[in-house]
Amino acid sequence: MLIVNDFAFHLCTGRSGRVIGYGSKMINDSYLPTLKVLVNQHSQLGTSRLVMEDLVSKWMPLK
Repeated sequence: MLIVNDFAFHLCTGRSGRVIGYGSKMINDSYLPTLKVLVNQHSQLGTSRLVMEDLVSKWMPLK
């Protein structure tokens, strides 16, 4: 289980960042746990940050 301040890697997008919180998402009348991750996004204009939220099962620890 990932905790706040761990680094996480998103299995579908390949993005990584630091866990900043938790949430939940309703799927088929059930609430499933999610992670909120602060992701650094690099572009030609510089670096920006965005928050990604997805199911816990879509994230893995990054070492």
